[in-house]
Amino acid sequence: MPGSTPASPTKGVGKTVSSDKVPPLAISSKSVQATKSATATAQNPSAQVSRGQQVDIEKLDESSNFQRWLDRFTLCSKINGWQDDTKNKLLLMKLSTKLYDALADRAAPKKPGEKSFDELTKLLASILEPKTFVMAERFNFQHITRTASMSIREYAQQLCMQADKCQFGLSRDERLRDQLVFGLNDKVAISKLLEQDFSTLTFETAINIAEAHQNLSQTQILKGCTSQPQSSEVMKISASVTRGSHSTSSKCGRCGTMHGSNGGCPAKGKTCNKCGMQNHFATVCKTKSTGFGKGRKSFKSPSASGQFRRAAVCPRTTSFVDASEAEQEDCFHIRHPVDSYTVPVRLRHTSGSMLSVNAQIDTGAGVSVMSKTIWKRLGCPKLTPTDTVLTTYADTQMKVFGTHDTELEYNDEFIPITFFIVESQRNFVLVGRDKLNFTLNAVDNSCTSATQSCEFPPVTLKIKEGTTPIHCKPRPLPFALRQGVKDEIDRLLEEDTIKPVKFSEWASPIVVVKKPSGKLRLCVDHKVTINSHLINDSYPMPAPDEVIATAAGSRIYTRLDLEKAYHQIPLDEASKELTVMSTPFGMFAFNKLPFGVKTAPAIFQRYISQVLQGIPGVIAYVDDILICGKGVEQLAVRETEVLHRLNQQGLKINTAKSEFRKTSIKFLGYLLEGDQLKPDPAKVKAIQDMTPPQNVGELESFLGLVNFSGKFIRNLAALTKPLNRLRKKNEDFVWTKECQIAFDEIKVTLSDQSSLQIFDPEKPIELECDSSQRALGGVLTQSGQVVLYMSKTLSDAETKYSQIGK
Repeated sequence: MPGSTPASPTKGVGKTVSSDKVPPLAISSKSVQATKSATATAQNPSAQVSRGQQVDIEKLDESSNFQRWLDRFTLCSKINGWQDDTKNKLLLMKLSTKLYDALADRAAPKKPGEKSFDELTKLLASILEPKTFVMAERFNFQHITRTASMSIREYAQQLCMQADKCQFGLSRDERLRDQLVFGLNDKVAISKLLEQDFSTLTFETAINIAEAHQNLSQTQILKGCTSQPQSSEVMKISASVTRGSHSTSSKCGRCGTMHGSNGGCPAKGKTCNKCGMQNHFATVCKTKSTGFGKGRKSFKSPSASGQFRRAAVCPRTTSFVDASEAEQEDCFHIRHPVDSYTVPVRLRHTSGSMLSVNAQIDTGAGVSVMSKTIWKRLGCPKLTPTDTVLTTYADTQMKVFGTHDTELEYNDEFIPITFFIVESQRNFVLVGRDKLNFTLNAVDNSCTSATQSCEFPPVTLKIKEGTTPIHCKPRPLPFALRQGVKDEIDRLLEEDTIKPVKFSEWASPIVVVKKPSGKLRLCVDHKVTINSHLINDSYPMPAPDEVIATAAGSRIYTRLDLEKAYHQIPLDEASKELTVMSTPFGMFAFNKLPFGVKTAPAIFQRYISQVLQGIPGVIAYVDDILICGKGVEQLAVRETEVLHRLNQQGLKINTAKSEFRKTSIKFLGYLLEGDQLKPDPAKVKAIQDMTPPQNVGELESFLGLVNFSGKFIRNLAALTKPLNRLRKKNEDFVWTKECQIAFDEIKVTLSDQSSLQIFDPEKPIELECDSSQRALGGVLTQSGQVVLYMSKTLSDAETKYSQIGK
């Protein structure tokens, strides 16, 4: 009968719904038949979707990605031809019991079935997609790293899922690519990716390169390509690992002939004509491009003249750089005196006592190394066999006896460390960058030893002729600060930075500032005394564009902050009288250049520029030093050279404020990220958070922040023209709709996603210019990448020029 036909299917649907505790829904037999057909299709994936055969979709629960599930549900509804009413009801049927209950609570007082499809999806989105805090999600994104058990694809998928929450926009692929590299946890794969042209390297290409390396490593092709014959002495230590890898009838790795294990090697004591090393012939010299040596880039070290030369192996100093997970390390020498990097340390003897030795420190060293003779002085502690191969820069293999885990004592601090024990004709202990904090602290402390002094000649502060001395009385101090100020004065006296004086024609008051750490900073207010009467120092400060251009082609950075930098510069006797400060505890003259003197930045800039002159990829802006490198190895060489020169001058590094080996670093108000220049997110946030100005002063504060980041904003002059009009003297400050539009557009245009290519003097440039009735604009590009946006508002007279004249 026609009237009874729908009864059976409807009842069946009612049973299915009640199993999930969802109220039964009245739907037509046509819809039920569609659902049954969809289920049949799902059970038979090979079936073709045709008339009468329907596609189904799994249930939606709290663990599902709602937007992706909704996309598939919408696609399913289009394929099946569901009408709006059917689509609403099937959507409700696909909800889990818990999710339906939550939806019903949100939809109250109406029932979910009374809502439209759009209303239902909005309610489900509010349940399954809580409010996203973009900065927090981006923070989580940047801290995703690949674990040992995670495949490359799994790692990439995790990045993609997190990136969906970060609102990266057009830069999504670039951010995914960068984080894939940063968190890969595979030195060789990272090195291969860093060698790629990042202007053409996509996220998917980076995945393929990393996967290719992973597959190669798993099949042990890398290990087979880099294996080198070991000496019999090494074999004795690593027999449990490599037993049976050589036979007595194999060719000798030193002479190339077969003479047996008991036969005398003719190469013993001979000098190679290729590399100059002993105990092997040129025919088997490893300076040939074999194994890992083939296609390897040559590292270079700066000479004293500032030019580059190939580094040579030397018995006086030995450095090691990271090679890869293939357990091979390269050794090269940087030509500097040993004593410049030597610090006294103590190592634990097998008897439990401590042995005092001098350790060489080198941030260019990838591992820590100890000569066999020092190991014997420690009582010949037990060694751990290792497969790691240490080679010289010329690819000559070093003899490694094993590794020794011990403790190193420095400045009353015990540091766990692993040394590679090697054969060497001299006694040495070398601490590499695997103990970077110790290395930097050792350099830092050696720079501030009491025996060292600055080699810079005393400077003279010149006063304009006819100036009358100004003597200010000490300002009152709160009793709560008196003890802290006295302690700070005592510290400066102990460091010989100041000295007490009984009388002075010049005297400046002090200002006390409390640091975030709770300590007090003693500032001298020279602004009210000598600053307005000093003759300016003409030494130029580096322009920000010049500083940023130093980073061209670099992808990894170190920023060093010099502690109390000005206090390294001595003053002559006449200048000391000008810097006297008056305090409640008496008057004190500065022996060193004090902070707050008008000419101090230019004086110190001249000094630090001379100290670091000739080191490529390094520039200093007063007491901040930026070191740039295309890779870790190049950066390590430059770091070592900088630390060496700072050490010579007795300059101290503030490690708490310094940053080491970062792919993203702030410098001079900008963010250097890879080879891109971006505005400082803090400055961008300050602009985004600003409310419409109420007067000219607030407007100029806003425009000042905007103009600092103007190079990131296209047609800035045209955008700011309505705002600049309010700054005119005879113009009333009336905030119009046009001003509000310009204000909002500037905030939208400048975001933390804005980026420019760092200018490279070696690349050709292209300049595109245009003009309108009221403004000029231009774009500077290199290799299709924007380097700089330029714009200028025309004056009333300039607007009358011809188009060519503009």
